[in-house]
Amino acid sequence: MDKNRFASTNWVLEKLGFNKMPLKLALESVVDLVLENEIDLYFEKSTRGTDATVEIEEQYTPDGVFLGPLIGNGYSYWHDDMKLATTLHVYNRHNSSPEFAIQQYRIEDKLFYVTDNEGIWNCEKYLNTDEVYFDKNQIESLSKHSAKSIDGITKALALLAREKAESLPKFMTGNKVNASEFKTHLLKLAETHEISASGLRSIDDKINIALKELDINEIKRK
Repeated sequence: MDKNRFASTNWVLEKLGFNKMPLKLALESVVDLVLENEIDLYFEKSTRGTDATVEIEEQYTPDGVFLGPLIGNGYSYWHDDMKLATTLHVYNRHNSSPEFAIQQYRIEDKLFYVTDNEGIWNCEKYLNTDEVYFDKNQIESLSKHSAKSIDGITKALALLAREKAESLPKFMTGNKVNASEFKTHLLKLAETHEISASGLRSIDDKINIALKELDINEIKRK
């Protein structure tokens, strides 16, 4: 691995200003950037995969119990190469520290599903923050060009949440903005307009941080 090219998770969190957030929220912010193709996340850990040449189908019992995401290839490979994660999320296993859960990855131009030994079910590869790497040049570029816009988006959401709280009681908790209710409102809007909720499920944490930093969380009654 080229240490001059790749950077650690901790370096990325500090460079992008995510190190002041709770760790799970910070990692979710990183995952959002990966899923939006802003940055790449690499890993070397041996992983069992199968060709991503078929659509995954969710399988249920006749009673409606979810069995899992079915691939059905019937074969798998061990990959020890450097891999590029393409589908992932943040997960806490057994109250441990949050980890990256990888579901799909790419080696050069070929896409693979993380799978079981038989290549039947789509599984997840769990990686702690020390087991993934990022392209330094991508992070440097992102930190220079997008830091202000990220701050602007957070401020805008905080201001909108504040406005909602001032006009509708359900968006308040006591005399403060109810960021959780505002998140629920955003999720309903996303569902109504058939937009992916990716990046919204932890938006209340970001709004709360912005409300405190901007000192607009408390609403004084007239």
